[in-house]
Amino acid sequence: IFPNLETSTHCVGYTWQDGTDSDLFKGNGLYDISLRNTVNKGYYKSIPGAPLCACIEQMPIVEKADCRQVSAGQVKYTFSHDAATGQISGITSVNIQYEDCANDLAITFKNNNPDQAEAIDEHLVGNCDQDLFNYLNEEKFLIPGKSATKYLDISEEDGWTFVAGEGIRFLPPNIDAEAADASFRSLVNAGCKNDDGTTRPCIIRRFCDSCNRDSHRDIYYKRLTDIPPHDELYLLDLFLNNWASAPANKLG
Repeated sequence: IFPNLETSTHCVGYTWQDGTDSDLFKGNGLYDISLRNTVNKGYYKSIPGAPLCACIEQMPIVEKADCRQVSAGQVKYTFSHDAATGQISGITSVNIQYEDCANDLAITFKNNNPDQAEAIDEHLVGNCDQDLFNYLNEEKFLIPGKSATKYLDISEEDGWTFVAGEGIRFLPPNIDAEAADASFRSLVNAGCKNDDGTTRPCIIRRFCDSCNRDSHRDIYYKRLTDIPPHDELYLLDLFLNNWASAPANKLG
């Protein structure tokens, strides 16, 4: 929603004047901006909530759209007669060219339809920067930036071992729950040292980007007592899905 942070989006359309080639071959124009662009340029996805191709009234409001046009040579009619059956058949053929318009879609429409020029302004609105600024400040009060407590860069270079995660930190554990828990427990019991050299359980860091409260977002966990066996406590699941005080998991 913030300017210049979105991925590339390409809008293209066509318009026509009654009684001209652009009118006669407007079906070919539809083919050009839809199927032909899909094949030649890879335009194969729509904006979420909008059709891939439709009349402009059904499309999202955008700043601008490119324009394509169709031109044609002399229409050729070929007839043939089957003497045996008396059947007459005919073929119509014409050489069609597809090319970019001299201007964008809004300007082209206005040039073709001066009496309806303002109609296009409801759909192709030009620069949206001020409208976005007003919307974000008056409606949502959002500003571009990065949260001080969400989406932190946590890497093994900082001394942490990434074990499992969900959401934007997706890393599924071993499908065998007992094996996954055993591997996790081995890291906790890897022989970390206190400042005085005594052995202690290693610290577990649980980071939750989606947690609403800062107090629950970044948690450091150190066992004060032995970990109950796996059949009593699935330790890894405790940090991924189901936090519980029992058994033997109380704040010390």
